[in-house]
Amino acid sequence: MVKINNETNGETMAMRFVQPYSNMAARMLLAVAVLMTLFTLNAYASDKTLSVSTDRQKVEMGDVMDLVVQTNFQTFDDLDLSPLKDQFKVLGTQRSTNVSIVNGNYQALTRWDISITPKQIGELMIPPLTVDGIDSQPYKLSVSPMTQAGKQGVSFLESSISTHKAYVQQQVIYTLKYYHLGRFIDGSIRPPIFKDAINKQLKNQVNYQKDINGQRYEVYEWSWAFYPQKSGTLTIPPEQFDGRLQYRGAIKMIRNNSKPITLTIMPQNANYPKDKTWLPTPNLTLTQDWQMPNSLRVGDSITRTIRLQAQNLMSSQLPDISLEDQAGFHVYPDDPKLSDQEVDSGINSAKTVKMAIVPLEAGKITLPSITINWWNTQTEKMETATLPAKTLDVLPALKPRTNLTPLTPQNKPVNQEVSHETSDKVLGTARLWQGITAAFALLWLMTAVLYWRERQKKVSVGPNLMTSMDGTGQSANAQRLHPSLEHICTLSMEGNAKGVYQAFNQWSQEFPVKAQAFLAINENASLLNRLKGHLFHQEALDKNLLPSFCQALKASENQQTKESKQQEGRQLDPIYPE
Repeated sequence: MVKINNETNGETMAMRFVQPYSNMAARMLLAVAVLMTLFTLNAYASDKTLSVSTDRQKVEMGDVMDLVVQTNFQTFDDLDLSPLKDQFKVLGTQRSTNVSIVNGNYQALTRWDISITPKQIGELMIPPLTVDGIDSQPYKLSVSPMTQAGKQGVSFLESSISTHKAYVQQQVIYTLKYYHLGRFIDGSIRPPIFKDAINKQLKNQVNYQKDINGQRYEVYEWSWAFYPQKSGTLTIPPEQFDGRLQYRGAIKMIRNNSKPITLTIMPQNANYPKDKTWLPTPNLTLTQDWQMPNSLRVGDSITRTIRLQAQNLMSSQLPDISLEDQAGFHVYPDDPKLSDQEVDSGINSAKTVKMAIVPLEAGKITLPSITINWWNTQTEKMETATLPAKTLDVLPALKPRTNLTPLTPQNKPVNQEVSHETSDKVLGTARLWQGITAAFALLWLMTAVLYWRERQKKVSVGPNLMTSMDGTGQSANAQRLHPSLEHICTLSMEGNAKGVYQAFNQWSQEFPVKAQAFLAINENASLLNRLKGHLFHQEALDKNLLPSFCQALKASENQQTKESKQQEGRQLDPIYPE
């Protein structure tokens, strides 16, 4: 018996252990607990990461970069920076720890901010760094020679371009940098002017430090991508900075000017096809994706997605991608989606075109190839990206289900056995029925004569304004709908838009003349286009669309039957024979 005092109310609670665990059970529980602890620790360790990043991956000799090393866990280990000293000079290090608890989730991060500058030119690599047994991935940097800006003073303005010779509509990168010593107070600089060119800004005032001739300058950098639209000589005028600096305790009024830049713009290459869109780029790709049922049938929808990607071009420069309707299929394209991504090398663009393709007839249909020509600015040659033609096997549409029941033969022989004892009775009964049949035949003949005389009287008075009815109460002139049209109307009542469209396509193939006459009426063609808009362009389905489509089919059928009777002047056989 174990007693526990409850200090809150002064009462005493008692707990009784029925039976202590055996030693074997205790050992098993301990082993399970140890295994679970080890598993949890291993899982936690496997989730640890160490990341490395810099503010820039393309730098010049003398640039000072901010190297960030960060863990996704809290650690008290020191970061070993000795692997950096072979290719970089470490200027300073700062360590910080961030702990946060969000919705009960605990997270701790450790971060090192390290100022470094490269010791050599070329492709340098920040080697893997190690913290708490976790290694980072190698990190690549590109270091170019220091730009010679002439005589440096307290401040100066510098401009440059990525190439001095480019094709019309080819991307050129313009970079503007402002260097200064001391403390910056205020100042202004206007954007550059690109005459006869389209431009887009890439960097907006990136700030870093750079060592020049033993002095550390603060640097502000801007960059633009521009695309010349006219061949010839293009001159970018000099830029001007006006502002104030505090240097060695004195405030100075500063005015700096950059140098003008001239480049040569070449026209479109003479061997490039004149009827194709001019695409000067170092790389272009054309890919596609298909979504279609395993068994493709008439009226089914195929989704084709085409993606065109280009480096150093804007999406507005990319050509249109289209596929025209043909005898075997219809095409319903969506609006193309354009995207531009800004990267260190400029702008990468993409155009995505999504279209629905609906087969109209069974058999083989061939979707033509799609070809995009482009000019490789690295090899100075024209290249071609092609999506090959694709042949598809299309099965007939599924036949509509009808509720027609085959007629039961009336003269089906019945095997009966008649005994000799009843043969006389049967013979007598047969003679009686023969007499009755003859009497009814005479009465029918008299009725027919009276009906004929009465009909002659009505004709002599004038036309009968009443429409004769058959035994079912329906108009004798009404034309029974074909089962295919009945099936379309049934699907319309069910609200099955896709089923209506597929059934209509099948009916159109069976009776192309009637379908052509139906669509010759603008209102009917409009109904079909609205149905396509719902199926292939995600347009809302009007609740009256399907019933109206059914009524239009019925009206067209009745009108065609009436016109056929008027042309032949006699009662025609049913349009759809049994």
